[in-house]
Amino acid sequence: AISLNPAPESDSICRQHCLKGDKGGQPGASVGVTVSAQQSDDGKQIVVRIANTGQETASIYVNFSGKMGFLKDPSATVWKLGSVDPLAANTPARPTAVAPVKAGVGVTLRKPVVVPAISVAVLVVE
Repeated sequence: AISLNPAPESDSICRQHCLKGDKGGQPGASVGVTVSAQQSDDGKQIVVRIANTGQETASIYVNFSGKMGFLKDPSATVWKLGSVDPLAANTPARPTAVAPVKAGVGVTLRKPVVVPAISVAVLVVE
């Protein structure tokens, strides 16, 4: 389950755990996968960021609890950022070698979100 925290607290938590690639103590958590989520001030949008710094594709289930537990069948717009080449970089000759790609709209979160190795997925739930 993802808990929603104010940005300053989640930033602090991320500095303590996410940047180290901790598993967060979750049974079966993938090595190198970190997740953070924030809710908009008006409560109408949740942004979930999933970073996979590992060498293998990860399948991540997203479940909302607490204040967002009412989202029984949420769907999201999914953006992914990564490259098949883990050493890819944007250069003057290839300025979009690594660029965000809209991977889906209205994607059900009842199924796992597949996050390729060395990439980031951003889910926007409205």
